[in-house]
Amino acid sequence: MSKRFLSLSLALITTAVLVGCGDNSPCGSESQIFGITFANNTYNLKVNEPSTITSSIMPESCRTSVTLGIYAGALPTGMTFVNGNITGTPTVAETKVVSVSIEAVEGYSASTGKPHSAGFTIIVAP
Repeated sequence: MSKRFLSLSLALITTAVLVGCGDNSPCGSESQIFGITFANNTYNLKVNEPSTITSSIMPESCRTSVTLGIYAGALPTGMTFVNGNITGTPTVAETKVVSVSIEAVEGYSASTGKPHSAGFTIIVAP
């Protein structure tokens, strides 16, 4: 069985046809560009206050079909990364530098280079 791969440039670009994403809506074709972004470079949170940091995924119809992950760094204690968003209640005052990435789209994985990623800083104050 041959593996299908995504080629990478500054954005994640497929080299194979994707038939759909999410609710069977069209998601990809050859040269489809995928991306993940966050609104800010720095997020200021407080210990014991529930927080959510949301991402934008291009195209948004593919949110449920992309595999996302923490590419570098770590989240603050008490926070989780699910479906492109960071949520939870930070429990420790700390500063974390985080990069999240698109690792695959509908099973097509990155073949070369580093996955498209978005980086930012999360500062948790007491």
